[in-house]
Amino acid sequence: MSGALRFLSSSIGKKLLMALTGCFLISFLTFHLTMNLFLFAGSNGAFSSYAEFLGTYPVVRPIEWILFGGFILHFLLGGFVWFMNRMARPKAYAVKGTSKTIKLASRLPIYTGSAILAFLVWHIIQFFIASRFAGETVDMFPLVVAAFSQPLIIVLYEVLFIILGFHLKHGFQALFQSLGLRTPKYRGFIDAVGVLVWLVIPAGFASIPLVMYFGGIK
Repeated sequence: MSGALRFLSSSIGKKLLMALTGCFLISFLTFHLTMNLFLFAGSNGAFSSYAEFLGTYPVVRPIEWILFGGFILHFLLGGFVWFMNRMARPKAYAVKGTSKTIKLASRLPIYTGSAILAFLVWHIIQFFIASRFAGETVDMFPLVVAAFSQPLIIVLYEVLFIILGFHLKHGFQALFQSLGLRTPKYRGFIDAVGVLVWLVIPAGFASIPLVMYFGGIK
């Protein structure tokens, strides 16, 4: 096994891969949110045209599979690292209450990640498959309007966006920690920029179903 493979198969290497795929996924979420914000322009806006372009342009299809592969790789690595950590510490903490000193967000990435993965599968079925494999061109705007006219779906989305915020907060900090950049000198700046990631991105996504349901988007 080469030195590079040995490093990538190590605990530090896996965390580095998680950090890099996490950075890639943050970029994708930013892009996806930017596209979804076109929904605020209404039925006569650019959202449907933009969505149709992404669905029919030949170069986009392989990019979609790459994005999906990035999600799967990130979650698989996360699950593997969590499992290895559990194997390395099979017993509970010897000192009662020690685990309570660990921040809640840092204890829950495996669970928040699992919830996001489950949501991703549902989201793909709800929109991606419904629009790309219908055998004909589907206008995405009415599809989104129909979904967000149902209170239960909106509640599920809002809960997921809260979970996403927790996951991004932990992941953004861990990303720079793994890269060795979250030093005392830059920690304040990185955490401030992190607010744009773990708060603004989920809040942007969360605003769309609410505004649409209460009649702000037509």
